[in-house]
Amino acid sequence: MNGLTAYSQYHFNYPANNQNGVSESVYNSGSINMEQQGSKLKVTINNYELNKDGVFPKTRYKDITITNNIGYFGAYYFQVLVPYTDATEDNNSSYYLTVSNENFSATSIGNTTVSSQALVNDDAERFEFVRYPKGQFTDANWLKTNWNTGNSIGNGGLYTAYDQGDARAAIGQVFVAKTAVASNPHNSEYARVFSANSLLKFDGEAFEISEIDGKTWNIENDSELPVSKHNDGKMNFQMLYVAKKDGTNWSSDDEMKNAVESDLLFFTSLNALKASLGQNAKCIGVLWESISGTMGPDSDYALGLALRVTNKAQNGNVYQFISRHTLYYNELDRTTQTRSNPNATYPNANVNLKFGERYVKTEYDQNGDIKEGTHSGNYVYGQSLLIIQGQVTVEKTVADLSDGKAKVNYDLERNETVVTYKIFRRKYRKNI
Repeated sequence: MNGLTAYSQYHFNYPANNQNGVSESVYNSGSINMEQQGSKLKVTINNYELNKDGVFPKTRYKDITITNNIGYFGAYYFQVLVPYTDATEDNNSSYYLTVSNENFSATSIGNTTVSSQALVNDDAERFEFVRYPKGQFTDANWLKTNWNTGNSIGNGGLYTAYDQGDARAAIGQVFVAKTAVASNPHNSEYARVFSANSLLKFDGEAFEISEIDGKTWNIENDSELPVSKHNDGKMNFQMLYVAKKDGTNWSSDDEMKNAVESDLLFFTSLNALKASLGQNAKCIGVLWESISGTMGPDSDYALGLALRVTNKAQNGNVYQFISRHTLYYNELDRTTQTRSNPNATYPNANVNLKFGERYVKTEYDQNGDIKEGTHSGNYVYGQSLLIIQGQVTVEKTVADLSDGKAKVNYDLERNETVVTYKIFRRKYRKNI
């Protein structure tokens, strides 16, 4: 047996046991004994009692009404632990468990034995179990004004709040696209990550890689995910530049969302990308490869990339940012197992974080409100960025003049009690 499923099926829609009165609970469930015989359980219930007035529960938990011809006399809770074997080892596979009962027999108060049921179409249930990778992980995607900044406007974010999907940037503006991975605090040590690849995809026409404070990319100080030990395994990374095999930009949002590492080409520099595919080739993402360190339970890592909004970005368009992460429980040999080596071979990843495949980028209605159902999956699935030509502000100056300049002093004795202002709008761009 290689492990146990972390998933369960628990039914609430049955009466309680001896606690909520005759209408919501059974009278006396007695005692239950179970013996396993291969794939079957022999279940014996003793010393149960029925209500002397012949009353059975009328409602189930959560006020679900019990239909006619069903009488509950006992309520029991037990667990069946289902092992998974090599046949169910593949990640993201499904298998089914069927639970049924047979050989029913019961003895009444008058010592009459009953071995048949009036209703038999509820004697079996079939459950689906999905085999997910060992351990639980999540990712996140952020859009920031600078390295290691907060998550809202005025605190470093390009959006009103980190989960809103309403980020915006002006043409020419430089910002940080950030992605992060976190390991659940309840993961076991067997889920420690020894190697990681983090792929960040973006539009190669609308954005170009830039610098902030002399850096193109950065290992961020905080993933802003709920873990207590940020990068405690001191993971370090190298970054590769990503292109499609024909050097063109993404043809659609769906192509971006579904692209995996094996679909793409990787280069150690932007110059190498251009030299191989031509000067008009587009960089449509970056790949970070871990080169040292680990990520254990209750820990994370976060990576940021400096991008500039190009003049080819279309004003009023919304662009998406999608990440994809492959995690390995064994250390890869980065002298050969790097995507910059086209002949590299890789083991199957233990964890594939591909939430971005289901992302639906933000859309706005005619009133400027976000349409329901867009920015689906929130910052875990992806991020959206609205392009604007420039930021618009409303400013005012004093319209009154004194010696050809804006008036500063007013003489109340001369009844100069009114100040006249001129109000105008100003459009400006950042970091151009």
